[in-house]
Amino acid sequence: MVDEELLLEEREYILKNFPRVTSSSPTLYEVSLRAEGGRVQELAEEGVWPFTQYVKWHRAKIEVGYLYPFRPPAVTWLTDIDHPNIIPGRRGKVCLSILGKGWRPSYRLSAVINGLYFLLQDPNPYSAYPNKRCKKAAMVLYMYGFPLHRPPTGRWVKCPGCSNDVLIIGNEGRCLRCGKRIVL
Repeated sequence: MVDEELLLEEREYILKNFPRVTSSSPTLYEVSLRAEGGRVQELAEEGVWPFTQYVKWHRAKIEVGYLYPFRPPAVTWLTDIDHPNIIPGRRGKVCLSILGKGWRPSYRLSAVINGLYFLLQDPNPYSAYPNKRCKKAAMVLYMYGFPLHRPPTGRWVKCPGCSNDVLIIGNEGRCLRCGKRIVL
């Protein structure tokens, strides 16, 4: 079902236009990427975590499945990172809209690669994975005004312990002022 001609054309395009991408076959790619410039770079230069991680080199693997282009490729983030939208080392745990419900058969692998770069440049704390590392990074990102280019989708509640406003991502959050855990 895979269109081999399409895969070969895409591979040629990617290897020509993305110098930090390697490919051992038309169905397997490894991307080296980092955030460069912009607000993330500024915050990293000030030593603010987790932005200091986003400007370092990272690697991600893109695997094209049998149903491509009707189904999105699978992405695995290969390097350690504290990011709200990435769980390192787990296949399919990169939260990028075009890797899920937002995928269209007209999209190409270059859109996925550009989307991975965008995750480092403008992380989205409002769609964080529900684990401690992702949520901790999300809270810091929110405090620094991220995402820069997307509307928020989180939910705000009052902390019952101190009446502080708390951003709830998923079903739970933690008050930064008093430390109280809030579960919806």
